Amino acid sequence: MNRCFLPRAAGAVVLCWALSATALAQTPAPTDPPLATGMRAIPATAKAATLRVDQPPMITLDGQADRLSPGARIYGPSRKLVLSTTLLGQAVPVRYVRDLQGLVHEVWLEQEPTTAR
Repeated sequence: MNRCFLPRAAGAVVLCWALSATALAQTPAPTDPPLATGMRAIPATAKAATLRVDQPPMITLDGQADRLSPGARIYGPSRKLVLSTTLLGQAVPVRYVRDLQGLVHEVWLEQEPTTAR
């Protein structure tokens, strides 16, 4: 009676390793083309509007009163975050996305805001 299971266990380990290695080799590497090429990733569902910050979080989109969500992000053309207070009193073209409550959650500026007031 043979009670040594070492060859059978070693074969199972090698088989599992080989299967996982082939599965990893077939998995495509994650890439983010917009960031790799320097472009911004604006979702296709983003709507275009003219934004005016009145008193954060109160804003105006195309003349209609609206509100920024808590934690809203405003991205500049250079992919950097822009504070809403730097846009006070300026009308800037943007693309925006709302959150589940209907508040403006993400905003992408079409052009750099002017800093002089």
